Amino acid sequence: MREMWIPYDQIEGRDHALDQWQLIDVRSPGEYREGTIGEAINLPIFGDELRAEVGTAYKKQSVLEAKRRAIKAVAAQLPELYEHFLSIEATGRPIAMFCARGGMRSQSFASLLRAIGHNVCVIEGGYKAYRQYMLQALQELSEARRFIVLHGNTGVGKTLILNRLEEQGLDVIDIEALAHHRGSMLGRVGLEPQPTQKTFEDRLYRALKGSKSGDVFVEAESKRLGRVNIDDAVLAGMRSGRHIFVDAPMWFREREIVSEYTRHESSKAELLTVMDNFRKHLGNETVDQFEALIQANDYGPVARALMERYYDPKYEYTSVQYDYDLKVWVESVEDAAQEIHRWYEHQAVTDR
Repeated sequence: MREMWIPYDQIEGRDHALDQWQLIDVRSPGEYREGTIGEAINLPIFGDELRAEVGTAYKKQSVLEAKRRAIKAVAAQLPELYEHFLSIEATGRPIAMFCARGGMRSQSFASLLRAIGHNVCVIEGGYKAYRQYMLQALQELSEARRFIVLHGNTGVGKTLILNRLEEQGLDVIDIEALAHHRGSMLGRVGLEPQPTQKTFEDRLYRALKGSKSGDVFVEAESKRLGRVNIDDAVLAGMRSGRHIFVDAPMWFREREIVSEYTRHESSKAELLTVMDNFRKHLGNETVDQFEALIQANDYGPVARALMERYYDPKYEYTSVQYDYDLKVWVESVEDAAQEIHRWYEHQAVTDR
């Protein structure tokens, strides 16, 4: 039987793969939603209410009273917890469980399981230790990668080009997809709810760790995407990387914006809700006209006006911050991706 305690870097380190393990997060559902390790399964020893109750007893009464309440509550649900554990164990992968700091919850449950013959490990230091490991690794990965950054106005097809480059076998990270936000006032339209900051950082770390080469293509982003922030080390890596400017004719941009922002059944209602955000920038009369056009499913004039009167002037000051290594004119996403790929292959040769 394996040792009970295991450092996180023995699960996921330079010579180890996380997907060889089945992780079990025994923290409360609320803690789990805030952030976990990879694809860990939640098997909560305490529910959110019990966790709060035990914490209150610990602070206001005594450690012993907190333990009494915890044991009484957990004892009643042990059969259900055990059945859930058996279903997880049936996957056949080695199991490592964790709580907030690798303390009472994970240690107690693992000790019970080991006493009746199950081979279970506990991650030393719990989720807190993992976070420290992950944030340090995120910084190291960001410093070790060369970012190739696509810049350009709204609607020029940067995300579409990234998708093509990924299909061609290059390393691509779609940061907006990880954040469920496009980084603008329309950034949430048609997308799923955003992850928490901790979950976003975990996704970004795993995307960088999974890159096959030292070069990663990304889209230029500001630090904040909705309610999540990009790590400073990643932003620094993007600023010091290679930079490509992408431009396209207005007809192309209008078409792509309308396609992107009207593809879901809920898009019209979401767009109408978001339009109020433009009132202080463009005035009530203009936004009232936009809303009437959206109600009539006439999205093209709205897209064009927003680009000309809001997005392009807003982006203009950032477009002069870099000396671009390549400028690409887009009328075909496929052709643009091929041009960037050829440039990259040439750079790979000349950089040797």
